[in-house]
Amino acid sequence: MNYMINCLIAGDALPEFFKINIKRGATVMGLKKIIFEEQNFDDLSFKLWKVDIPFCGQDEKLIKLVTNCFNIREELGGLEMRDTDNIDLFKLFLNNDEKNIHILVESRISFKICTEKMELVQNDLIFNNSSEGAVEGLITFTSKGFKIVVNGLRFSSFKEFIQQTASDRHEKSKENLMIYIHELKITLDWPTFRLRVLNERKINRVLRKLRKDLGDLVGM
Repeated sequence: MNYMINCLIAGDALPEFFKINIKRGATVMGLKKIIFEEQNFDDLSFKLWKVDIPFCGQDEKLIKLVTNCFNIREELGGLEMRDTDNIDLFKLFLNNDEKNIHILVESRISFKICTEKMELVQNDLIFNNSSEGAVEGLITFTSKGFKIVVNGLRFSSFKEFIQQTASDRHEKSKENLMIYIHELKITLDWPTFRLRVLNERKINRVLRKLRKDLGDLVGM
């Protein structure tokens, strides 16, 4: 016995949802590998979230999903499914509404991944804004990889940069970050940078699919 679940990559439009066949004994890592292959991801760093969001109506979660302005855990009621979780996916989704979105695929936007994918490069800048002013961090390649450098201090992640440069009086959140892309000479707030990264990754997935399809045609 098996059944289908509805999946959507966060940042994609609703009509771009796709279905995955869930069989008995299905695991989180097994599901990730299927999505990796079928949706042409280049690695397995993405997260999977169990959600329950209707495709239509005036549902508050759906509105936030469509406007692409949400925190999956807090605003969409998402349950993160970790690679090592011992979850019986077959039982977990057995009674879900067929007309709902069941899985959100979240492409991670960490400092490490952004530099690995060259979405952030040497000499780009990161600003942590507050009412007291902005703290500027320079992205620099070091012997230990890319770092965010502030007055000689080196930070390995957005989180570390935010925690160490924000005062106790201000919210410590990525939403306060501004990103300067030096090659394009543009400055983006965090939501805009996030959408830019998601769109670039979507384009890359499409290109990988085209190359795969062309390879299959040549091999016929």
